[in-house]
Amino acid sequence: MAECYDPTFMMDWENWLLARFDCSGGIPVGLERLSHPAWKDHVLNDLSKSDSPTWEGYEAYVKAGGGDEWFFGQDRPPGPEWGEGD
Repeated sequence: MAECYDPTFMMDWENWLLARFDCSGGIPVGLERLSHPAWKDHVLNDLSKSDSPTWEGYEAYVKAGGGDEWFFGQDRPPGPEWGEGD
């Protein structure tokens, strides 16, 4: 089972990563964050310097719909209130 991290921490951490990412090729959105080669390398490189969070924790966060508007290509995360997601 993946470890669960505070969603606010995860959002702040992911935004910190984004600020240090070469976005010239665009920002990976949604579940693409888990398979986009450059983004995945960027995340794994940072994770290698720490034991928290883990890739599994990040994967669970992304699959649960975590992230802010930067990672959804719209001005808000998807959600059931908009007829999206589960």
